[in-house]
Amino acid sequence: MMDTPPSAQSPDRDPSLPTRREVREANEAAVRDDLGLDAAPTPVAPGMLTPGTAESDPELLEANAAANAAAGSADADAASPQAVRTETAGAEAHTVVLDPVDGTQPTAVMESVPPVVIPTERDDAPDAAVENGPEPSGVAHINDPADGPAPDSANWMGLSAFVAGILALSPIAIILGHLGLSAAKKGRATNGSFALAGAVLGWIGLVATGIGVWLYLQGPSAEQIDIHAKQDIHAVGAEVATQVVATNELPLLADTGDAYTVGDVTLEQHLETSHDMSLTGTAPVDWCLQLTFDDGTVPAYSYLPTEGVVEGTCAG
Repeated sequence: MMDTPPSAQSPDRDPSLPTRREVREANEAAVRDDLGLDAAPTPVAPGMLTPGTAESDPELLEANAAANAAAGSADADAASPQAVRTETAGAEAHTVVLDPVDGTQPTAVMESVPPVVIPTERDDAPDAAVENGPEPSGVAHINDPADGPAPDSANWMGLSAFVAGILALSPIAIILGHLGLSAAKKGRATNGSFALAGAVLGWIGLVATGIGVWLYLQGPSAEQIDIHAKQDIHAVGAEVATQVVATNELPLLADTGDAYTVGDVTLEQHLETSHDMSLTGTAPVDWCLQLTFDDGTVPAYSYLPTEGVVEGTCAG
């Protein structure tokens, strides 16, 4: 027969109450039944008989009462996986071995353990630039292609437009000027003023060229025709008078369409409209040079050796 543990003889404990271990094991068995878990039947601990067992087995009831009287305090629970208790029934004593608690199954006394969260990379972790310290002041930045073109990559447009405007290349100046202004607005150029100046010069040159072409197509005015006619007859009349004095004869006069020929001398022609020049009379003082023309304010001019250029024909 095994000796009764000393704690079972404690006079201060109520023998009718079960120990803490017995209560825990009974609760665990009830939880297993509720969860429908397969487990070996757990022996009924002393002092924890069910009502059905107490009515059907009087001998077990007596044994349980005897075990309760011999049970010690709750501090006598064994630390080993199996708990050993001694039950006394009359003159016999036997040992009841309780099944160990399965740690893999949840019980009423187990506390839920929160899931373990593995920390990932922190969002607020300092970047490499902060960890490595400030960038040295002497290090030059290299433009990253992902950042877009450099802010002065299109400066050539504005400069080229300005030069083209000065050279009166109006179409080129206008096109490059507007492209340069667009690039400046998009942040790809820093010389928008050059592009604007080039565009303005281009438009001014284009307007001036248009006016000049229109005036050229319109032809000279009547006053300009008169002036050109006077220039021509004065130059030819002076040369005729010079050769008459030198030779005492009238020289041969010819009109080639773009120049006048007096003797062996060629003179520039200014009059562009339809005209006719003739030399009549005799040397040395009885001669007259006449020039008739169209589109002027007067129909003709004449040159006399004694009077010079006069308005009208030789006949008066």
